[in-house]
Amino acid sequence: MNYRKLGKTGLQVSEIGFGGEWLERHPEEDGVALIKYAAQKGINVIDCWMADPKSRDIIGKAMEGNRSHWIVQGHIGSTWQNGQYVRTRDMKYVVPAFEDLLKRLRTDYVDLGMIHYVDAREDWDKILNSDFLRYVKELKESGKIRHIGLSTHNPVIAKLAVESGFVEMLLSPSILHSTCVLRRRRLMIFSENMTQRCLALILSAPPSTSSARKRKLELPS
Repeated sequence: MNYRKLGKTGLQVSEIGFGGEWLERHPEEDGVALIKYAAQKGINVIDCWMADPKSRDIIGKAMEGNRSHWIVQGHIGSTWQNGQYVRTRDMKYVVPAFEDLLKRLRTDYVDLGMIHYVDAREDWDKILNSDFLRYVKELKESGKIRHIGLSTHNPVIAKLAVESGFVEMLLSPSILHSTCVLRRRRLMIFSENMTQRCLALILSAPPSTSSARKRKLELPS
């Protein structure tokens, strides 16, 4: 397995990561075995955006006794309400959801605390002066998260995150590149900006063609 430095976080991450989506659809023992197998093959970064208890429990059981091997991306703002996933910035749900994440992952910290799923400019603007962002920064100060990241499907939000000064890494599907590649000059400027600020980009699986068509994305200027 090859490893790369994750921007200014200094973390050494495997070129292939483990995304835990759909773990809840499979038997628990299969999920645990799969994650342990990934660790044996050198994969050391795992993403847990899922709020459902089963997925979180599977990851926690799989990491138990081997926590130091894993670099965990834990999402803040991904909550479980009445048996359903809900993205929210409402602190009465955000705080217990993050505490639940730590408990089920059987850890007292996550390496990358991800501001979960910011695609709309309105959402980004609200976050900037909110209890939600203050909470994220408090988590970092207390050591419950070691670095602040952000997940987005929108190149415009990605650019704003790069320029914010507090976001240290981005998680985005490859649509970030496939959308921008049509305007190579702007993509080069965006990439250079990330490099200068020592930010890192982790690519997740791209959305389906149908969902990509429904989501109208702007290009960063």
